[in-house]
Amino acid sequence: MTSVSAVDLPDRSLPLSKVALGCGVFSGAYGQIQQSDVLATVRKALSSGVNMVDTSPYYGNSEVRLGEALKDLSDEFPRSSYYICTKLGRYGYRKADFDYSAERVRDSVNESMRRLNTSYLDI
Repeated sequence: MTSVSAVDLPDRSLPLSKVALGCGVFSGAYGQIQQSDVLATVRKALSSGVNMVDTSPYYGNSEVRLGEALKDLSDEFPRSSYYICTKLGRYGYRKADFDYSAERVRDSVNESMRRLNTSYLDI
């Protein structure tokens, strides 16, 4: 199996893989996807050397589904073996769905951590 190589950021704080797993598709926006397929996809990515997963509250239930998969894979891939990247500020399509206020940023981070079953976010 080919492994994905890592790239060091200039400050070397996060040795990120050159490829990240984009998890927007887990929401079902492009067609139905079973949780077993989410689990298999995350497992394949992590076992191939991908160490960053990218999601967003804007991607529907992507954070929930990713969080469930990461929880199920926690014996195989401990939390310290990958980085979670999520976003904040955009929660829908309308202009009113954008909110970068300090309060909403704090709430969004806490909500994302809950959905992702983690006590911290990396990016």
